[in-house]
Amino acid sequence: MNALELLYAQNTISRKRGALQQTLTVCLVVENLGFAKTVEVRWTGEEGLWETAPATFHSAAGQNRELWQAQVTRQATAETSLPGNIVFALRAHVGGREYWNNNAGANFVLEADSGIRLRPGCRL
Repeated sequence: MNALELLYAQNTISRKRGALQQTLTVCLVVENLGFAKTVEVRWTGEEGLWETAPATFHSAAGQNRELWQAQVTRQATAETSLPGNIVFALRAHVGGREYWNNNAGANFVLEADSGIRLRPGCRL
């Protein structure tokens, strides 16, 4: 197993209280290489500005594996549009080392309002 594996990602656009909003949710499997760790999703929308979404521990996922989840919500305003299509990579810091999963250099991509996408080979 890689230290970081994408389990699923969700990109949805909705209207709440009259405001248009976009939510990005990423769930990943993290190898438990140490107790103190930082897990995050580095992402950008169509504007091209990279941001960091911190992930939080969700639960244990079997022998030496954990589930972590990051979520970001952006609202459209008169000055800003929604992020649209999303490009992202997974990153963790554990024991002084840095681990990445950037989809073998291609980054992960989610079209705007594409819903939930499971990693390849993941079955329900």
